[in-house]
Amino acid sequence: ELDYMSLTHMLFDLSIYNGKDVEAETLFKTFRDRFGSSSPYLHVMQATLLQVNKGDREAEEFLTKLLKDALEYETDIIDYLLVSKKLLSIRRKSITKEEYLKQLLGLAEKFPVDGELWYAIAQEYASLGQFEQAAYSLEEVLCIAPFNYVAFAQLSEVLYYRALREKKDKDSLLQQSL
Repeated sequence: ELDYMSLTHMLFDLSIYNGKDVEAETLFKTFRDRFGSSSPYLHVMQATLLQVNKGDREAEEFLTKLLKDALEYETDIIDYLLVSKKLLSIRRKSITKEEYLKQLLGLAEKFPVDGELWYAIAQEYASLGQFEQAAYSLEEVLCIAPFNYVAFAQLSEVLYYRALREKKDKDSLLQQSL
């Protein structure tokens, strides 16, 4: 049954991606009937449906209210983290890179073993040209998930770009990036 539910969740995401919001709503209701309305993934699914049907502002208000009223003190870590990430992804379009990075770092401080957060932090640091911090963030990802080959490749790329920018000791940095 776990495989079935995982596939159904992927079907929900695919329905949203393909613009089939009626099908996605049906899948959401199936999940809600099966797991109740307080499931962590259902909060994110409901916010996604609100985004599609009513806009980002409605979804942001729903998630903010959920965080403040229900999840701030009485929740499990999965629900708070999922809702916080979804809220941050919605806000991403309306805030600066620096503010987005600050909020990511705040979440990483609360949840230091979340590899997705550290990877997003690394991406932002790299886009800002702060390769030393990007490398550190990718090393955090690799501490959490040692066989994350995408993070290994990204770390090599970040070290390479850092070596290109630095005037001294380029050979050792290039060697390290390989």
